[in-house]
Amino acid sequence: MVFVGQNKIGSGTDGYDSSSSGLSGFTNDNHRYSPKRNKRRRQRSTAPLKMPSENNGGSGGMCCIRASLIIFNSIALLAGLATLGIGLWLIFQDEGNENGTNLITVVSDGSTPSKFPLSSGDLKLISILLLSIGSLVTFVSVIGCTGACVKSRCLLMSYLLTVVLILTLQLLVAVCAFVYREPITGTLHDELLENLKRDYKLDPNDSIKHNWDMMQHLVPCCGVDSYADWYNAKAWPGKNFVPDSCCVYANTTTIIDGCGQTENPANWHNHGCLERIQTAIFDQLHILASVVITLIFLQLYGIIASILMFFHSKTPKPKSPQYKAYLYERARM
Repeated sequence: MVFVGQNKIGSGTDGYDSSSSGLSGFTNDNHRYSPKRNKRRRQRSTAPLKMPSENNGGSGGMCCIRASLIIFNSIALLAGLATLGIGLWLIFQDEGNENGTNLITVVSDGSTPSKFPLSSGDLKLISILLLSIGSLVTFVSVIGCTGACVKSRCLLMSYLLTVVLILTLQLLVAVCAFVYREPITGTLHDELLENLKRDYKLDPNDSIKHNWDMMQHLVPCCGVDSYADWYNAKAWPGKNFVPDSCCVYANTTTIIDGCGQTENPANWHNHGCLERIQTAIFDQLHILASVVITLIFLQLYGIIASILMFFHSKTPKPKSPQYKAYLYERARM
């Protein structure tokens, strides 16, 4: 129906009131689709859509944490590969030198360097230990670096659990070593004493002889508690002999054959090896503590950083409030 006259539509007197009728939508639509509002809608539609978890707040901090985690694991990866390389080199060195002679050169008291033989069994043990440590460090570093680069929650969780397990084992070993330090020291004392009394041989290729000669010459020391520990050993029953490595050398670092069979204690070291080793460890305890604290701090930092990245990389689940808000913002564009 069309009204003709002075009363216009929406005049508020004889015609219809636009605010109370269905025609109010006509004026609201004209206002809603104004050029300014259309321009704002076009700008909003071309803006990149972000998930609710990727808010701008804290993104700079997460970038720093991610970069530091990548750098830290990259350095650890290089260290692990270097350890693997040293272990492999020792294995090839062991294959090329079956007797294990002249592998370690030591300079004592600033004099002429002395060469000590290292047995094949000892070399193999050291290489296996280095390979194990290098493989573990390389594996953990690859997981952490890859997880931080691609923001993989699975890799980050694997890295987190591995570092937590390693840190827990380290703390357990430290606590057990502190609690049982006296029984461990007593057991070590008895084992060393029995080893030199029963297993020391005069064979130049014997690994036990090599180890004792190297330790007594480098520390320097003689026996476990004193030179008297070598008396009546299986290598010389009924005689008060000591190995030639127990002798005190004034002008040379070369071991003189027959020096230990003179039965003259004035030419031998008075201190036992166990006491000297314990003293050396206590003297360098501050360095050892610094290294341990640094390793624990780096591991804790890796744990905290991986936890933050794990939750930051979380994607909103369907039907969750965050996902609904994401869909709502997408529908408005």
